[in-house]
Amino acid sequence: MNPRRLRGKWWLVLVPVAMATAVLGGYCTWLQTPLPLPETVDEAIWTVQSSRYQRLPEYRKHEYLFHMRGLIQTMSGQAREQALETVRADPEIREALGTMRHNVMMDHVMAYTRSTPAERLQILDKMIDRMKQQGWMRPNGSQSQVHQP
Repeated sequence: MNPRRLRGKWWLVLVPVAMATAVLGGYCTWLQTPLPLPETVDEAIWTVQSSRYQRLPEYRKHEYLFHMRGLIQTMSGQAREQALETVRADPEIREALGTMRHNVMMDHVMAYTRSTPAERLQILDKMIDRMKQQGWMRPNGSQSQVHQP
């Protein structure tokens, strides 16, 4: 090419470079933007299986898993059982929920060990009340045979 022909046409190079930079910047921003919290269990399962979820920090992952657990708990009957089967069938989701459950349990243990004896009694009372509400214990204190984990 003749250099004289390109002298006044610097914009031929600048415009495509600027467009490519804008597109790449928009894509990188989209990748880093957290997904909105899902409204249904199917959306929650899709979110947890997505590659954008895998790039989130751990505290954001736990937020999505807590939300998914809450969505499943609000369901009733056969729809809930079907959602639970879908979650159990996916090893990644099952592992993520197990990790979340472990972390929550460790947080409870750490809070218990850091507390005073009076606070420990309150923590134990709250745990017992929660177990009764969830059907894990009968009112007299024995374990329920109806509810299996």
